[in-house]
Amino acid sequence: MLVDRILGGGAILLAAIVGVVSWRYGVGSARLPGPGFWPLAIALSMAGLGAALIARPVPAHSAPADGVSRWKRLVVAMGTLVFYVLALEPLGYLAATFVLLVVQLRWVEGRSWRGSFLTSALAATISLIVFRALLNVPLPQGMLPLPRW
Repeated sequence: MLVDRILGGGAILLAAIVGVVSWRYGVGSARLPGPGFWPLAIALSMAGLGAALIARPVPAHSAPADGVSRWKRLVVAMGTLVFYVLALEPLGYLAATFVLLVVQLRWVEGRSWRGSFLTSALAATISLIVFRALLNVPLPQGMLPLPRW
């Protein structure tokens, strides 16, 4: 599709700009990364994904297999991201992340209710443990009392 080629080219162009800027910040090394290390890694990934969009073959038909419009899914996905930004502080990290993931998995990805709830609960809990206990990142507590690690 032409849209894929245009988006792929735009991703490569944006990745080149981010790559140059991150290089100027200083990349450092794998043992002692500089401030530009992760932006450069993301830029390289974005360039690779852009190249994959350009190189991928044109599908035989572009209609969604399940009959659900991709625009509807995009609107739901973007709406949940806006909700997440607005709800993160009042609800807290754990509750807001759980709700975001349930909606994304159920209505955007079409997963079952059971799978959506289970995956969301596990992902929100594991990410909370990683951020708070292992990385010491302060996260909004919100309405649920969170343990101190």
